[in-house]
Parts: sequence; C-alpha cells; structure tokens
Amino acid sequence: MPSTNRAGSLKDPEIAELFFKEDPEKLFTDLREIGHGSFGAVYFARDVRTNEVVAIKKMSYSGKQSTEKWQDIIKEVKF
Repeated sequence: MPSTNRAGSLKDPEIAELFFKEDPEKLFTDLREIGHGSFGAVYFARDVRTNEVVAIKKMSYSGKQSTEKWQDIIKEVKF
C-alpha cells in the first residue's frame, strides 16, 4: 500500500527523524543564547545524556505559513 504522507511533512519518517520528540528542557542544560539567525535564536547547551556541548537553534513555525517557508526550515534543520 503506497504511503499517503505528504513529502516533507512531520509524518514523513525521513523528516520526523530530524526532530526530537522529548522535551528539550529535559535533554539539555546550561542554555545560553549566543546569537540570532534568520530562522531563530541559537543557544549554547550541554546534552545531559552525554555531557557534550552543543548548539541549539530554536525555530518556530505555525502551520499557517507557506510550504516554501516549511521547506526552508527543513533545509536548515538538515544543515
């Protein structure tokens, strides 16, 4: 049976695997904003599972925005 999920949607397994489903506030500590990009704020943080220092970009998307903007966000996440 062919998939009925639209390419690029969060129901697409390839896209869904790019996103954490867990609460980021439980996965990361020591968040400090270090910059702001075109898609949102960038934070320094520490992964509580590995103690690794990471950068996190917080982006928002309301489903009312254009498909083109969503595709831009997907590209940014993949980057």
